[in-house]
Amino acid sequence: MPKVREHIRAGHKVREHNRWGWGAHREMAVFLGIGALVFVGSNAAGSSSGGTTQNPRPGHTGQYPVKFQDSDQKRPLPKSTVSYPIPWDRG
Repeated sequence: MPKVREHIRAGHKVREHNRWGWGAHREMAVFLGIGALVFVGSNAAGSSSGGTTQNPRPGHTGQYPVKFQDSDQKRPLPKSTVSYPIPWDRG
């Protein structure tokens, strides 16, 4: 990868940077494509080597409709936490 030195181009200062050579983008695309194929191939081979047995899934443990033990008892009404009246009719 050639290094481009700092220079002036069309009146603007160009900072020093690296530039890929001719054909390097195509080579990198081919390299990444082969790497992706190897990655996918290794995952497919690893998952199929376990055979046909699968881990059992847990069954349902809940019962519907949900009923609470003391649902038939009356609950006390909530009490106000402030000592002054709140005018709810004004908005």
